[in-house]
Amino acid sequence: MPEGVLGYGHDSIGIIQCVSALSEVPVLLFIRKLTKKLGALRIVALAGILSGVKLFIASFGSMPVFIISAAMNGITYMAMYFACTQFIYKNIRQGRDSEGQSAFCLVQTGLGAIPGSTGGGVLIDWIGVKQGYFMVSGIVFFASLALPVPVFIRVKRGKLTAE
Repeated sequence: MPEGVLGYGHDSIGIIQCVSALSEVPVLLFIRKLTKKLGALRIVALAGILSGVKLFIASFGSMPVFIISAAMNGITYMAMYFACTQFIYKNIRQGRDSEGQSAFCLVQTGLGAIPGSTGGGVLIDWIGVKQGYFMVSGIVFFASLALPVPVFIRVKRGKLTAE
């Protein structure tokens, strides 16, 4: 009998994880050129929007769409991670690079991951896996449209660099 809420076993999870990891390779090969061309802030915004799309695709809950969603990991997670580190590096005060990167890691692995995982689990228990992914996809998509706006305004005023 297959394991898991959606009926997929450990072998399926392994395939999805493999696709996810392999999707990061092309991004890592070209992200510097892309960041120089578009700027780190645009990459962060675009990766956030695509993360919403990725979660929406996953909300359909079948193995083929999970593989498509996993294949988007490079253009979502890896692009976001790289661009965030570049944005912090370009905008942190000289000599405080490690403090900026530490704050990023704290937010990503603690302040973001713990409430996100816990809240996601509660939401899935409450409304179900597919509906939970669907709801979170909308939140991520629209937050990724709205949250960069104040940062773009600060860039326009010359208080930050978008590189």
